[in-house]
Amino acid sequence: MYTKSTSVFVGPLFLLILGGLGAGNVCAQEAIHLYAPSGVSPAIEDAAFAFAERNGMDVQVTTGPAAEWRERIKGDGDLLYNTGEFITSDFVRTAELPVDETQVTPLFLRPAVILVRPGNPKDIRDFPDLLRPGMRVMLVNGSGQTGLWEDMTGKLQSLQNLVALQKNIVLCAPDTGEAMRIWRAQGDIDAWITWNVWYVPRRDRATIVPISRAYQIYRKCSISFTERGKRSSAAGRFVDFLASREGAAIFHSWGWIEAPPDAIPAVADKGVCVVCRIRKDTWTNSVGRGLTRVKRMVEEFASLGIPYEDIHVCAVFDGEASYWMLTDQAYKAFTGNMEDNPNRLIVQELTALGVSIELSVETMHAYGWTAEDVLPDVRLVPEANERIADLGRRGYDYLPF
Repeated sequence: MYTKSTSVFVGPLFLLILGGLGAGNVCAQEAIHLYAPSGVSPAIEDAAFAFAERNGMDVQVTTGPAAEWRERIKGDGDLLYNTGEFITSDFVRTAELPVDETQVTPLFLRPAVILVRPGNPKDIRDFPDLLRPGMRVMLVNGSGQTGLWEDMTGKLQSLQNLVALQKNIVLCAPDTGEAMRIWRAQGDIDAWITWNVWYVPRRDRATIVPISRAYQIYRKCSISFTERGKRSSAAGRFVDFLASREGAAIFHSWGWIEAPPDAIPAVADKGVCVVCRIRKDTWTNSVGRGLTRVKRMVEEFASLGIPYEDIHVCAVFDGEASYWMLTDQAYKAFTGNMEDNPNRLIVQELTALGVSIELSVETMHAYGWTAEDVLPDVRLVPEANERIADLGRRGYDYLPF
């Protein structure tokens, strides 16, 4: 028998009534008492139900604010489920819960994502798009999401990006449940930074936008034994079930993922130096293709464990792609349309990663551009061939894009 309780005690009288209605000898079996903070429970609830049905056991899951079940877990708790190690530690320290922090079983991972309105009307493709002026962003300050946006922005060590996003934050919900209610009620919110697992209950009202590796944050869920739970064979069987193929399938249906066997990246013993020459005016997803290739290359280097400060990449522009480096005003004048330069944000992002974006002055003169026409993040170099040759003498590998 599976029993769900939201800060409401399910006591012996209730179980006795169920027994009289045909629950058989459930009451005679060893019960499992599991507690979980509100907002993190759907996957664990489904798993508890499946385990109870398969084994004919009594599994009681209590969710809700920890303050409302703090005393109960001290009396009958077997297991504590959480979606962040810091949450477990805080509970143990501040609430004096009988949880053994050495008996923690990590289960699955969840990545951060951006939820946008159905059809993605604001064309949000990645985290930097949230920095665009006028974007309306919602966060959650609770439910394991406190500081999530700051961690993501801080990965590039850019105060400029941090300030830009902070200006666009219009609402901080206290928990995920309230955030879902607000998302449904307030259609003027463009984006919600959250975990991918919250797309599942909102899939009819949202489109999910994955976040690239440069900004991505993962957090795991885990289950911990209490002192009482360590003596319970039933609790041990339930934890084994969560780690089984069937348990994994349940969590996968809610968006949780397993860490791959090679989750620990290879470690490079030195930095890298690459110079890229970008000339072709080809595009991918409304952005210059050469810029996206540079971004992907830097992210791949970082995934190998190379610190960003040891990734030295120069992207030298000359030829037909050079107009990607123009300010919005100069871009409009050159292209003859009213669209702002869509490459501006990725140029800012790459320079924040430490990439040197460079434009040939010789090419500028050929097109009649001045320094005022060029984006402030772009470095001006006299001539592309000379610059590439100089970097080659310094040990840079050459990649033509």
